[in-house]
Amino acid sequence: MKCKDATCPHLRTALVEIPYEALTPRRNDTANLLVPVCASFTHIGFSTFRLEPQYAVFGQSAGVAAAMALSKGVAVQDVPVLELQAELIKAKQRIRVNVTNDD
Repeated sequence: MKCKDATCPHLRTALVEIPYEALTPRRNDTANLLVPVCASFTHIGFSTFRLEPQYAVFGQSAGVAAAMALSKGVAVQDVPVLELQAELIKAKQRIRVNVTNDD
């Protein structure tokens, strides 16, 4: 199905899944930095990542992860991803394709 504008149903519901590790630096670089806008992707992946709505989602994810790291006293690389996902879902963020927050 080809669509020519943003009214196409599959364009409105598209969801990009990015691993948490894309926001964290290498462990030997630093333990307390999350950078939601400087992730490394292919040119194809980055074309989706660079959109403003995604920046907002990644910023929210980084903020929640930073708060969790601080409250648990751990490096950002050690934030439990399943707990982070649960917190994001509670905040009404969709984190998976074909899964609603009601599931």
